[in-house]
Amino acid sequence: RRHRRFAVWVSRQPVIADQAALALLVRCQSIMKVEGPVKLVQAAGLSTPALFGFWKPRLLLPPNVLNAFAPSERRMVFLHELAHLKRGDIALNWLMIAVRALHWFNPLVWLALRRLRSDRELLCDEMVLARLETEERTQYGHTLIKLVNDFSRAGLCPSLVPAIHRKQEIKRRVMMIAKFKPTTPTAVTLSAALLALLCCFTFTRAAEKNAPTPNLKSGQASALGTGSADTSEDGSIPPSIKTLH
Repeated sequence: RRHRRFAVWVSRQPVIADQAALALLVRCQSIMKVEGPVKLVQAAGLSTPALFGFWKPRLLLPPNVLNAFAPSERRMVFLHELAHLKRGDIALNWLMIAVRALHWFNPLVWLALRRLRSDRELLCDEMVLARLETEERTQYGHTLIKLVNDFSRAGLCPSLVPAIHRKQEIKRRVMMIAKFKPTTPTAVTLSAALLALLCCFTFTRAAEKNAPTPNLKSGQASALGTGSADTSEDGSIPPSIKTLH
């Protein structure tokens, strides 16, 4: 329901038609190797850039990014959100929402999902940094810090993929940028594996609950109760059974 309301709100926001911004987006799509149309939408109710929409992705930009950010800074924002799109994080968002709904009572699941979101941002940062020149990486970190200055969680929808999810994560992300070296995202892989295990467990339990319980016919129940399968008609134990005993 919240997603539907937010989708209606997004549909009423103005689409950005600025040619310079659109050309910059196309160049960023080429860098990240992201195909397909991505709309730029001005979203006055958000404080951070965010990706929205599974079938028709839209990059939502708050007014401060449009008015107070230099083109080089907007480039960093575009690259980060396109990294989310390339990774399929919108679909991952829906999977996390489903897992949270099924395991709302389990604090370990909430902790795993929070860690997965945090590691997801680190992985997108790494994807962008790997495509930047050394001197550009410092500007990428400065752009994140500039974004967090105006950040607020107000208006965020669970199906959104924002550039900033929690202020507390920025320190960790900036430290990673300062020490950046291309590495294998082990933490994200482990978190994703845990999420997959939770899904398998959930759906297996659901299948077990829905499976019909076999009903024994009266004749079968009688045979099991009297043990007629293990005795002959005169009550003696057949030779084959004696051999087993």
